[in-house]
Amino acid sequence: MKKLLKSPFFWGILAVLLVVAPQIRHFRFVGTDCTHLAVLQGLMERPGMGPLTLYCLAEGVPDHTRSEIAKGQATWWTSPYQKIRFLRHFSSAITALGFKIFGLNPLGHGFHTLLWYLLLIILMGLLAKRVCLYDRMGGGEPGVDGAASPPRSPASAAKAETAVGPAYRLTAVPILTVLIYAFAARNISNFLYGSARWIFVVTAISIIALLLHVKWREENWQPGRFLAPAAALLALLTGEASLAMLSYLFAYELFGSGEPFKKRLKALLPYAALICVYLVVYKVMGYGASGQDQYLNPLHDPLAYFAALPTKLAVMVGEMFAVTVHYFRIHPQMPGKLLLTFLVGAAALAAFVLLFLPAWKQAPAALRRRFKWLIFGTIGAMLPLSAADASPRMVIYLSTGGAILLAFILNSWGRKLFQKESLRKNLKSPAAYLGALCCLGIIFLHLIHSPYRWWKVPKYISMGTDMAVKDQEKSDLKDIQPHQTAFFLKGGIGMDYVHRTFYRLPLPAVWRRLSPSNGKIRYLRTAEDTLELEMVSGGSLFAKPKAHVYTERSRKTPLKAGEVIALPDLRITVLAVDRDGPTRVEFKFDRPLEDEHYRFFKESADFILVTAEVPEVGKSIEI
Repeated sequence: MKKLLKSPFFWGILAVLLVVAPQIRHFRFVGTDCTHLAVLQGLMERPGMGPLTLYCLAEGVPDHTRSEIAKGQATWWTSPYQKIRFLRHFSSAITALGFKIFGLNPLGHGFHTLLWYLLLIILMGLLAKRVCLYDRMGGGEPGVDGAASPPRSPASAAKAETAVGPAYRLTAVPILTVLIYAFAARNISNFLYGSARWIFVVTAISIIALLLHVKWREENWQPGRFLAPAAALLALLTGEASLAMLSYLFAYELFGSGEPFKKRLKALLPYAALICVYLVVYKVMGYGASGQDQYLNPLHDPLAYFAALPTKLAVMVGEMFAVTVHYFRIHPQMPGKLLLTFLVGAAALAAFVLLFLPAWKQAPAALRRRFKWLIFGTIGAMLPLSAADASPRMVIYLSTGGAILLAFILNSWGRKLFQKESLRKNLKSPAAYLGALCCLGIIFLHLIHSPYRWWKVPKYISMGTDMAVKDQEKSDLKDIQPHQTAFFLKGGIGMDYVHRTFYRLPLPAVWRRLSPSNGKIRYLRTAEDTLELEMVSGGSLFAKPKAHVYTERSRKTPLKAGEVIALPDLRITVLAVDRDGPTRVEFKFDRPLEDEHYRFFKESADFILVTAEVPEVGKSIEI
């Protein structure tokens, strides 16, 4: 029993079973889940999307995009050059396999995600134990020939301790690591969103590659020499985030190995070759993202990438150590939070340095080398991740190293504060008091409040999804006819064409959103077949929902005054713009607005889609 209580795997599995596993009852199909499952069922067709290419959300082929805009499956403001096409064949394959096994059973898909999460926690335990190998070896470290030095006898270990000081115990680090990692509340959205399962998968496979490589290098385990690159290849086929995860493997060789430099480079050659081939295939086959601003390609647009880099680094550092985005909603996209994001990110980094440096100085040289490559691996992972939108969901990759570093800090400060003398005597300086308070903050955020949020947040997510489905069932869309066109003056965001297709609810022939704005809008009817939209609350149509709109159109290709978008049943003319987008737009329909082919909708105060009465000629309505 005593041995079991010291096992990180016991505590990791227990944490998942008690806190995470019960949440699969809140698993629902939302967002891209509905697109994937609708395509797999044959309910809808999306260009380029299939069982092995489910993450081809937009091909980047202008003719295909224009066709989707004409059908109403894309908004009129979507750029024809929008491309969101990712090389995630293995992720797509396991989603398709999950559909074959579980069908449309949400619990089955939730269980599928749970298995990957459980595997990930076990792998994190193995990685933390590997990093803390110094403790298991009685002060030893890997030999320079690539093989680990054998465990020392009690006598030789005692002799070594006499030379290097008291034994440096790290038994708590693997346990704390798996608990911090398992309880991370930022993983809730990944766990309850089937389309985000790939994040767990790519992280798990990348850690397997790292563990196999380190086992080969430190124990001369020859199968790892070939299995590790194979795992790295599978990780690359799982998702682009594998490039961030492989930074840990490169950091291990560059900063964690004691071998000659040439030998370290030789060990990295297979991975460098894999990445080069991957990038060439990625480019030649047309994968990637463009025509929008959510993803920045540093090769195509280095200036935009490096301009956004400081902000994204501040977001990631703050979220990794102090959960600033997930808990405190400190994010640069929120009004007035740009400067605060920098300040909080800098404060989180300063607190980490304050806690880490004393622990680092006390650690033996062999142990410092191990944490050195973890630090550089985490820093290296931030660079490719900065190409995507700064999101708490992405911090899971950084937590591969970050969780171990936080566990190391708690372990070291715990030893310092409670070793030999009383806590009161050890808190002799303001720095000690501040360090103790910071450690208490880490414990509260990562080990107390995080599991609480696992029990609190998921039920609200599932309730919101269930309510949205019920609202659609009782909305005025329930009597829509297949030959009609539905125009949404305001709203229609929460439950769109894809959702209604997936839930097999009545659909119009065409689904058109006229405005993405959350602000107050005025529609003036200037003719029998014409409406003119104007922002009443100030700003543009794109001012408030920037994060959503700019996944559809880049700021580099803005809509201009006088620009015309001609659709089969509608001619849209941009009348005026500001720096964010259109402020006045004219919609000229091909029939009078009272024609029975047209239905106009808006969102009611309780977010249900209701029929909107169009004004008479010369009059207006505000919504």
